[in-house]
Amino acid sequence: MCHWWETAKSVGEAFKVWAEFVAYSSAGAFLIYKVLSGYFITDLSVKISCERFTQKPGTDYVAVTAILKKGDKGTIRIHDAKVRITNSDGKVVDEQQMTGVDRLSFTTDRDDRKRINFDRLAEKKWLSLPPGDETQFAGLCSAPQTFPGLVEVVVLGRKLWGGKVAQWRASAVSFPRVIDTL
Repeated sequence: MCHWWETAKSVGEAFKVWAEFVAYSSAGAFLIYKVLSGYFITDLSVKISCERFTQKPGTDYVAVTAILKKGDKGTIRIHDAKVRITNSDGKVVDEQQMTGVDRLSFTTDRDDRKRINFDRLAEKKWLSLPPGDETQFAGLCSAPQTFPGLVEVVVLGRKLWGGKVAQWRASAVSFPRVIDTL
């Protein structure tokens, strides 16, 4: 073969090695950037609302609704969700488990139709929220009728394939109902 062809071939192979080095380095730098910027953190938003109802003289019910909206990255499993009400001194007034967190079991009838069983939890107890999904949980607490309360909701979850347990929180203030005396 020609001498110039051997020279061109060795220069091309050297260029290929440098091009691969630059490509792999760039891909690695991009991955490090994504990790440091939080790209792989499971995204979930929590929004709460509260409504206060008179239960009996001196005590109110506080109905709390937590709306969870899953972002576009990955699926999470919800492990727990609780609501807590504290007074202005930070003393816990009431704490309750949010309803709807656990996955329910079901039975199958003769026609192969599935029926929900409210009395039994499923073997795999966690609810999964896929990307773009939205759900809500409810909690019912008691609070002194004349005092405002700080309402806190905490949700624990984990990525579908493991990882660290993540925690999402939201809070609101529930003011006493104003009764019109006119």
